[in-house]
Amino acid sequence: MNARRTAQRLVAAALLAGLLAAGSAVLAAPGAPAQNTPPPSAILAQALRTEGKRQAPLKLGVNIPRQVSFEAGPVQHIDVTPDGTWLAYTRISGGYSELWLRSLDEALTLLPRRIAPALADRLSPALSPDGKRIAFIGTEDDVKGDVYLLDLTQAEATPAKLTGRDTEDGSPCFSPDGRTLYFDQRAQGAAERKIVALSLGGSQRAVRVVETGGDASTPAISPDGTTLAFVSSRTGMPAVHLVGVQGGTPRKLTTGLASETSPRFTPDGLGVLFSTAPYGLAGGTADDLLRFSVIGAASVARQEAPKVLNSAQGASLEPVQAGQKFYYLATRAGSANVWSLPPEGE
Repeated sequence: MNARRTAQRLVAAALLAGLLAAGSAVLAAPGAPAQNTPPPSAILAQALRTEGKRQAPLKLGVNIPRQVSFEAGPVQHIDVTPDGTWLAYTRISGGYSELWLRSLDEALTLLPRRIAPALADRLSPALSPDGKRIAFIGTEDDVKGDVYLLDLTQAEATPAKLTGRDTEDGSPCFSPDGRTLYFDQRAQGAAERKIVALSLGGSQRAVRVVETGGDASTPAISPDGTTLAFVSSRTGMPAVHLVGVQGGTPRKLTTGLASETSPRFTPDGLGVLFSTAPYGLAGGTADDLLRFSVIGAASVARQEAPKVLNSAQGASLEPVQAGQKFYYLATRAGSANVWSLPPEGE
């Protein structure tokens, strides 16, 4: 290949040198203006010059989001184990929201598998810290939604229903030790949702209300098990608040003026990720974020304006950090799928 390319260059150089020589002779005719045309020998030397290596383009200081799932039906909810090895997600298929589990370990070639199939919706999956159990919301017995728990270590296990028809339940999450489930609940006839805690140990599974002094939903618990992040509209729009797991007077996480939803603590417990409206867009509702939103981050230690981690391209929802990545839902390529970025974002 190299020999042929060299021969082609020699022929092209010879033709070029001949043409330039003829042109030089014409331009050198009496009465012609002087020209600064290089001699044919210089043109030939330039044509035969050894090709240099192309210089690598400069690396831009940005991170490009990486698509993780490629589902045809929109993905609705996700969760990832703390070690970043397993992803649970729900997707729309055949008119229902199905529950799926897949490995994020690139060294393993495992196909995603559907779990707890039913002719009913499966929503809001929550993996236990050790990845051995999954909690989710099911609607087969109650259209409002009940909390179910499934043992993933037993192939023949069936989901156990933990709540009844007298409440509307949503957004479960495990405590760091895996012994307690936190979720939001609305009692029959109540106007507001509350955060409740359900102990998974023993035969008596009593529900304890975490008092926050107002509406509260979508809980997330800190890695040390002491603090809950949740969403409340008590300030006029959905915003992330913090409170101790025993309840008390909460405080607003950020100074932001836009809607916020889907909070999750970072693995070190020092920050919270959430979905919010792009910078400069104040107000809005939780439904607005389903169409146009970004991933925000804020420190737990002090109230501050949120830091935006990605560009506004459609909706960016449900961030969860595991290891050296955070995962989130995005509509960048049409249907909602799972994407990932380094912890510092784009």
